[in-house]
Amino acid sequence: MNKIEELAQVAGPETPKNRATPTTEFITEDDLCTHLKRMRAQEVGDGIRLKWELGATIRDHYKTEHHYGYDQLGVIARKSGWSKSTLQKACQFAEKYSEEQVETLLQGHFGLAWRDIAQNLCVETQAFIIAYSTAQTSREFRNSVMQLRQSLQGGTQPPKPITRKELERMLAESRQKIADLENRIQALQAKPEELTSNDELVQTRGN
Repeated sequence: MNKIEELAQVAGPETPKNRATPTTEFITEDDLCTHLKRMRAQEVGDGIRLKWELGATIRDHYKTEHHYGYDQLGVIARKSGWSKSTLQKACQFAEKYSEEQVETLLQGHFGLAWRDIAQNLCVETQAFIIAYSTAQTSREFRNSVMQLRQSLQGGTQPPKPITRKELERMLAESRQKIADLENRIQALQAKPEELTSNDELVQTRGN
């Protein structure tokens, strides 16, 4: 049973009404693609906010259409210079996350990479945000997300609520275990003769 998922249940569901979309309107698809091409030129680094704006812009343009499919995104990709995969992920990102939630993903203890989001869009939004907000390091965050993905694959039952205090206690215990292991490694490195003895023992067993 995943604790991050339990905390997300306590926090409640996401609020789609908070989502915002760009106000720029484009008459034709070519106008849209020209704008997206300019956005491509402005991209710096991972550009998480830019990816959200990219997806929101496309979704806003097609809000009066039946739908836009993966093939349609391929046409836009060829005209704008973005990859089809990036456009698809960006649209999913804008669909799942509000502008306020994106801001939360930019204010953690460490920076997120776009791949962290793009590869985990299957994870429930609130659970993903809590996993990021409560983690002190990228390692803790990725471990939490891995557990969330495993719970999805395993089809686990809906978790029971737990408090944020309990989650913080569990994270503190995990950090302590990591610190203990690092101290043991440093102690071994400070005594090279023990490492040499261990190496000789391994070689003897191998022979």
